[in-house]
Amino acid sequence: MSSRDHTKHKYDECFAKLVLEKFFFDRYGTLVLSDKPDLRARENTIGIEVVNAVPQGTQEALSLASKIANDNDSESKNNDRIRILKKRGYNYTKYGMSHSSISYSYDPFHPIVISESPLKEILFRFEEKVRKLNGSGYSALARYDLFIYSERYIGDDFITPLITAFLDRNNNLRKYSFVYVFSLNGIHEFDLINATHVVIDTDKNKKVWGIPEAAWELANNGE
Repeated sequence: MSSRDHTKHKYDECFAKLVLEKFFFDRYGTLVLSDKPDLRARENTIGIEVVNAVPQGTQEALSLASKIANDNDSESKNNDRIRILKKRGYNYTKYGMSHSSISYSYDPFHPIVISESPLKEILFRFEEKVRKLNGSGYSALARYDLFIYSERYIGDDFITPLITAFLDRNNNLRKYSFVYVFSLNGIHEFDLINATHVVIDTDKNKKVWGIPEAAWELANNGE
């Protein structure tokens, strides 16, 4: 998920808006695209920040693969893109793009350290958003939440360490109450008020079908 140039709104924020309205409508109702924070709800009393936790290199690779699949460029130009992807460790075929697998293994005799795990980008983006929320320019609202897009798998063993890492860093004057991580295995909801976690299996219920396309439409044409 990445933003295209020259769109009316940022794609990431449009995607978050549609996902949250789909799965958490009772909590937010209809969300409004805004700035500082990115989304607003409930008569302008709740703000939601949005951040993409896909590493820049991965975003660039996905962009190249998308151009190969969707653009009407010459075979020579697409072959150049395929060679670039191969140098970066990706294998592109007519069936899609693959990358060497990411290891989620850890030493069971030592605690998991999120900042040294495959989920580190999620934590780094959370830290970044905590700093920005407590900087200048943000509207004073009753509550702030955070939506993080990630293309990582979040296994059960990583849940408690991730909650702990969030809580340790959520210690400024302005705090996030709910953090949503849109991951490869569902939408993980972290309630930082009560230190609890639930996950929505997006693959099982298929409710995200059509949302990416609708988000691009919203990003390009507005509400």
